[in-house]
Amino acid sequence: MHKKILILLAAALLCGCNEPKKPTQPQPLSLDPDITIGQLAEVFSPQTVMVEGFALVGGLPGTGSSEIPSGIQSYLQKYIASQFPEATDAKGFMESQNTAAVKLSGLMPASLKKQSFDIKVEALGTQTTSLEGGLLWGANLYPKGMVGTSGKILATAEGPVFVNKLDPNSDLLTGYVIGGGLSKEEYPIKIAITKPDYRIATLIRNRLIERYGRNTAIAVSPGQISVKIPDEYQNQRERFTACLQAAYLVENQQSNIQRIETHAAQLKTGLNPRASAIALETIGKSALPQLESAASTPDEVVRLEAAKALLNLGSKKGYDILAQVATDSASQNRSEALDAIAVSAQFKDAANLARNLLGDANLDIVLAAYKHLLKMEDLSIETQKISGNFFIDQIPLANRNLIYVWRSKQPRIAVFGSSLRLKPNVFIETDSGVVINSVPEQNYVSLIRKHPSRSGLVINLKSSYLLSSVIRTLGEEPKTDERGNITVGLNLSYDDIAVILLTLVEKDAIAAEFLAGPLPNDGTK
Repeated sequence: MHKKILILLAAALLCGCNEPKKPTQPQPLSLDPDITIGQLAEVFSPQTVMVEGFALVGGLPGTGSSEIPSGIQSYLQKYIASQFPEATDAKGFMESQNTAAVKLSGLMPASLKKQSFDIKVEALGTQTTSLEGGLLWGANLYPKGMVGTSGKILATAEGPVFVNKLDPNSDLLTGYVIGGGLSKEEYPIKIAITKPDYRIATLIRNRLIERYGRNTAIAVSPGQISVKIPDEYQNQRERFTACLQAAYLVENQQSNIQRIETHAAQLKTGLNPRASAIALETIGKSALPQLESAASTPDEVVRLEAAKALLNLGSKKGYDILAQVATDSASQNRSEALDAIAVSAQFKDAANLARNLLGDANLDIVLAAYKHLLKMEDLSIETQKISGNFFIDQIPLANRNLIYVWRSKQPRIAVFGSSLRLKPNVFIETDSGVVINSVPEQNYVSLIRKHPSRSGLVINLKSSYLLSSVIRTLGEEPKTDERGNITVGLNLSYDDIAVILLTLVEKDAIAAEFLAGPLPNDGTK
């Protein structure tokens, strides 16, 4: 009897073990009604990515070397084979005194593909004496520390090497390929939820789509959301990132009224006006009245931040206030106001303001206006491309005579003033072997140079007195007519032309200021 009972109990237990378990019900989602995305997640939005690579610089006049660190010899052999598939003598390339092994580094823009950026070029080894006149052959760039591994190719690089000869103490073993990098990858904004939960991921995705439109956000997993930058923020990646962090997860009309009042009051205190203005901008157009009220306060920084938010929300008042700040010669916030207008305002309004500021007394404002107009491709900037190597920009609307030489982003020479001309009776022999001679009785300038590779041949060309014509004649490639005479250009390098322009200003051969832009930043300093 007892035995039967034990068997029945065991069978009951076994049946109980095989019964399907009831699914665990998820705990109800309990969130603070005023919680923001920034309190639940981290927003990753890289502005730049450090990249590097190894390559060869060719075209050197015997100033290179065959010295190559052993650790990269095999890499460079493969590199040569990929760049010159018809070449079988990779060793000959590497051992030539006309080539030099170099390390490349740069800060790649992370926002879009096919964006150009600067490349720093450093000679490897100790036998190379100069990179002047060199040409970087096509190279691949990898994430920093990943060269020669299976790391993904993030960018490519090529172009003439610019050596900073404007500084007589500059290192000739370090140069730059100005704007020579080209990005192959883009890094979308990622939201990483601190405690992954598909319900929170769905809420965040839906909230962003509701605020910024369809296809703005995709929930990749319970812990990650991929975000596409809306068109109105394409040139304001950093600001859009701040808006994402400030976005409330749950919104309704009543809660928004209270939030707007709170943030508007904080904005007017001036303690952290940017954060308060961004919070109001993120809520949307219902915050316009409070932002307009803040934009009328005496504190200029508060007005500035309120105006930026107004402009991003489509309010014309935002433009009016920012334009007042940008044109106020006593303001310390002019550049910031101009930048905000350039990226957010209607093209016509932004271009008109920038054109007017070309005549400003503040040089920094003039340069900022010029650069914004250049991005807008405005017709007030007259541009010529010289031999595919650099550009000449003429800015006739400017009220000053200025030569501005870019040393980062793009190789460009900007000539400010309506008719910048060489003076008559000038005779200058430059370090690059060029003689510039203007005789008062002649209506042209003589530009004379010994041919760089044909001994005994002297090139003698004529230019008008206009500075833009002189630069063009210096930089264009030589062409030979049917008689064998060289015409058009002396084919000088960009860095040589920059030094010649500085010399012309220092020798008072032209009545103008000279200014060189900043050198590139490769992220190592």
